[in-house]
Amino acid sequence: MQEETEAPLPPLLYCVKWEGCSHRRRSWETAGGVIDAKGKYKLNNFQRAYRADPDACQEGFHQQFLQIDRVIDERDAEDEEDDNDSPDSPAKDSASESPPKVEYLVKWRGLNYSDATWESADWLTSAEDAEELKKFRTRNSIKDKRAIHAAAAERAKSGGKPPAKPKPPGFKNGMTLRDYQVTSFEWMIGNYRRRTNVILGDEMVRVYFLFSSVRAIRD
Repeated sequence: MQEETEAPLPPLLYCVKWEGCSHRRRSWETAGGVIDAKGKYKLNNFQRAYRADPDACQEGFHQQFLQIDRVIDERDAEDEEDDNDSPDSPAKDSASESPPKVEYLVKWRGLNYSDATWESADWLTSAEDAEELKKFRTRNSIKDKRAIHAAAAERAKSGGKPPAKPKPPGFKNGMTLRDYQVTSFEWMIGNYRRRTNVILGDEMVRVYFLFSSVRAIRD
């Protein structure tokens, strides 16, 4: 009895999402190109699914995977190897050197933080990208943080009083927070006033008090 062999597939191009890269950098590759990139196992799985139900393999991905949800961090991009860096090459004029390139750690909409990728600034050129980068710089602006601390120092020199300790709003049933809960509540409000992002892994009751107090500050 002869074993049944799978019929060969017609020549196809495969849309590849590369490991460590965002969906924006996906590319169309031949089967040979996928195998050369050590993707034979995943290619075989896809081809097996394609034989079973070709239509199910045409769904693609969600367009929101191409949209920035949040810029998390930044770093200087690694310098590309350049033959001109050899000892025999002439020294570069410091005035003609281009500014260092920057990469941003991007969390994509609809994907987990574990799927965040480092992206060159050259890839983030749309108006939406620029807006997200602006939000990131605002959150992480050293200048803004220095201004906040400078204002506090100036207030102290002039004898001005620092902001009063926030008073937790009371419960409707008359109960109050415990002392250690009040301490963490004051810490959270202080960081909010300094525009510092923090997370306190604790009881939800303090989250209620925090939002109540923040609304009062804004009003």
